[in-house]
Amino acid sequence: MGQGSRVNSLRGEEFQCAARAFNRSSFDPYLKLDVVFVDGDGVAEGAVDEGGPTREFCTLLIHQIQNNCIFEGPEGNKTLALNSVALQKGQYRLVGKMIALCLVQGQVSPRFFSQRLYRQVCNLSPLPATLEEVTDYNLRTKLQKIADATHVEGAREAMEEATDELSLMGSFSFVRSLPHRDELLGAALNFLTEGRILTAVNQFKEGLETFGILALLRIHHEELKGVFMDTPEPLLASRLESTFMTSYLSEPGSNRRRKEARTLVYWRDWLIEVEDGDTSLTLGAVLAFATGLKRIPAVGFPIGPRLEFLHEEDGPALFPTANTCSLVLRLPVYQEYSRFKEAMEEGITSCGSTFGVA
Repeated sequence: MGQGSRVNSLRGEEFQCAARAFNRSSFDPYLKLDVVFVDGDGVAEGAVDEGGPTREFCTLLIHQIQNNCIFEGPEGNKTLALNSVALQKGQYRLVGKMIALCLVQGQVSPRFFSQRLYRQVCNLSPLPATLEEVTDYNLRTKLQKIADATHVEGAREAMEEATDELSLMGSFSFVRSLPHRDELLGAALNFLTEGRILTAVNQFKEGLETFGILALLRIHHEELKGVFMDTPEPLLASRLESTFMTSYLSEPGSNRRRKEARTLVYWRDWLIEVEDGDTSLTLGAVLAFATGLKRIPAVGFPIGPRLEFLHEEDGPALFPTANTCSLVLRLPVYQEYSRFKEAMEEGITSCGSTFGVA
């Protein structure tokens, strides 16, 4: 396989590794990707990429991309931020190319675009801008004061306090009436959410032209919403079950291994009860206990959550524990389902907001 498709990756630094690959003159994103992970000792984990390493790499890369400096906003609802240095370096274009590659070669969906960003890349008419979209706290406070004014004199005073910011946006004017105030405020908000980032949006769209993604978005924007935007779905027991891999700690065929297998059955039965509302807990509370998040992230977890087991002989009065950094949930091993259920519910309930320390 040619070097034009090679990405050498160190876990935790996927974005930097991808950037170096993309910036090589010989790198061709249209060739089948050849991802080689290198461990902490510098040893390649495997040179032949049959698809698994590519999917893992793209999953980790998308997770890092949504936290890149060119985006702002809450997780799963990102808009483009204006970063002059990133714009000059072509980073918006680079990230657009990376997203296209992750979609086509890794079958990994970004699913973190806000509705505004999605409409921008699809060339759809913009939504009315709101004050909540202004990320600068001081500016938002000043604009909120203008919006809250109940008479013309109050609006004028608030406008005066924001003279510098409004002048830069071309929205400063002597307020003649409250409708005129609304017009000026709307123009300022439109500039903040659309006008000032127009060049960045266009550069980002250039990157999404890779593999023809941008053209598909413009034609099939309704059908592709779920690929680029987070469409929250109810958290189901089956989804939670499939999210956690099982790490057996005991030898196959041993009594401890059979107890772990029974506990896994108890875990799955208990999740169904939680989903059915037969307990005081919710599936979101269970997920939060284990991972610190009440919803499965749109771009997935950076590492796969897994289950481990705590045996009675390992200590007294066992309750579930979790490590929300390494995403490990440890289940107490009991002979009877009733004791397992009681331990899970008491352990998670007593933990409250301090996830995973029961």
